[in-house]
Amino acid sequence: MSEFGEIIDTTTIEEPRVEWLGPKQQILTGLVLGILVFYKIYTTGAAFVDAPRWSIFDSVFGNSLFSGLIGPIENLTFFGIIFSTVLAVCRERTGNEYLSFIVALTVATAIFAGYHTFRYSSSESAMLSVIIFGALNCILVYVTRSLIISDIIHFTNNFLIGYGIGTSVGFGLIL
Repeated sequence: MSEFGEIIDTTTIEEPRVEWLGPKQQILTGLVLGILVFYKIYTTGAAFVDAPRWSIFDSVFGNSLFSGLIGPIENLTFFGIIFSTVLAVCRERTGNEYLSFIVALTVATAIFAGYHTFRYSSSESAMLSVIIFGALNCILVYVTRSLIISDIIHFTNNFLIGYGIGTSVGFGLIL
């Protein structure tokens, strides 16, 4: 058995588990999903997760852009490093891919939700939305073995919240 530090893993862009879903197709898929996220937030007023609102720039656009860039940083931390490392450690210890995926998904989603607890602890629906969003990102990273689609979705969500388009948190229905 190797030491834990020797099997710390990350996911940025690797060969996808689904052969036809290479980086170009992921960008296209991410853009389509980004448009759907925009439509969902615009029509329901509900974003998936809240985003930090900044006042370091003189324009709403600048502050929104900065807020949008926080999403990919969270993705790298929670889904590119934590999820991937727990998956690799479990896979090495158990040899069971399915069990490793479930454990990694649970741990990364719980840590992602824990990180957002102080912001949403008073709203069960917002916390449920954060948990679903975290699990969705874990699944996307596992299937695509990259952060591309996850980054586009998280950026879009945070940018729109920063711009004032999304005023609440929850999955809401697209009607």
